[in-house]
Amino acid sequence: MAGGRVGDAEYAGRVNAAAELAEAGVPVAEAATVLAARFAVSVRQARRYVDQAVAEGRVEVPEASVVFTVKLPAGLAGRVRAYARGRETTISAVAARALTEFLARGRREPRAGERPGRRDAVRLRPPRGHGFVGGLRHSRTAAAGPYRGRPGRKAAP
Repeated sequence: MAGGRVGDAEYAGRVNAAAELAEAGVPVAEAATVLAARFAVSVRQARRYVDQAVAEGRVEVPEASVVFTVKLPAGLAGRVRAYARGRETTISAVAARALTEFLARGRREPRAGERPGRRDAVRLRPPRGHGFVGGLRHSRTAAAGPYRGRPGRKAAP
């Protein structure tokens, strides 16, 4: 055995090459011979690529991965690990999916010192019934005196 297993991207490229030949109407045996010569593999292996292409068509070529290290709070890291374990997937797959979905939202967080735009602005509202508007106490008239309960109600005698 001269070579070993090929990576996912190379495998996808070989299956897609086989799919091109199949779509062009090249017979399976001839396509296997062409692929064997092109990729320096056995005709048997090339036939597997052709069979895969005929059965399922083109495959997506995976994007190359890089190492990306981040520091997370211990509790969050534990929750991510448990989530991945519960779904029988990798932490990398969970992080990639979460980040992809987050970035696809199209919202932008304000940079340091930048005021958020209307769409992304945080709106703070005072609790209801506390007589505060814009952070200031109010009453029905300016000369009503000290605040005594909710506006619009008469003070107890």
